[in-house]
Amino acid sequence: MKKFPFKVKTFNMNSKKIPIIVIPGFMTADDDEWGRYIARTTKSPVYVIDWSSYNKLDIVKNRTTTTSFSSLISTTAITKILIGLGVVLTAAFARRLYHLWSKACENADIVASILAKEISEHNNNEPFILLGHSLGGRIVSNITDKINNENLMCTITLAGAISKTEFNKITRSKDKIPAMGYINYHSDSDEILKKIYRVANSSDEKPLGLDRSNGYRVIERKYRLGHKDYLNNGQLGIDLREMITRIQYIYDTEIKPS
Repeated sequence: MKKFPFKVKTFNMNSKKIPIIVIPGFMTADDDEWGRYIARTTKSPVYVIDWSSYNKLDIVKNRTTTTSFSSLISTTAITKILIGLGVVLTAAFARRLYHLWSKACENADIVASILAKEISEHNNNEPFILLGHSLGGRIVSNITDKINNENLMCTITLAGAISKTEFNKITRSKDKIPAMGYINYHSDSDEILKKIYRVANSSDEKPLGLDRSNGYRVIERKYRLGHKDYLNNGQLGIDLREMITRIQYIYDTEIKPS
């Protein structure tokens, strides 16, 4: 039996709607909130990928980590930003947080590669939707780029922690996947992506979750939400449910085999 660097949790398995593969972001390991939220909002079958994204307890574990000079500069900057956002922390805490973020980015790319391979090999007939928040948005975007499966109906990113340039390359790499394109939920009120993401990634490039993507076949949905406010937001939930309903209708009336 294969061992994977993630667990799969399920919700609404009796539903006949198109299944949604949900991938949460950084610091969500062992947390079911995103799964419950999407399942409750859409009434669809939901498969949550509980991957090695770490959680709050990991911050206080293994405090002694090797820190390079460049990462020390980054964590010092992150410390100042977090203090500016009203977060009380020490330099050691910031270094640990930066270390976990860097590892989570590596893990995200590994998970994307494994999931793309597994879906390509084993999902031959069922339609499905990919949905990811934050680093989960990076994962679902990279799965879309690597996948070889025409049953992917739509890739949905919320507060995507992936560069616009990288995302735009993905949207143009395979014009047949996904069948109904992409949906990009973004917000210019996301202080985490505005400040911490760009410092942690040592880049001035704007991440996807802050702006329109300008990608190919992307529906853009702008909200005024903070990074964590996407979870359990009522108005977003209504819009997301409407989008999923439209996808379901198009599949049932135009794509589903007779």
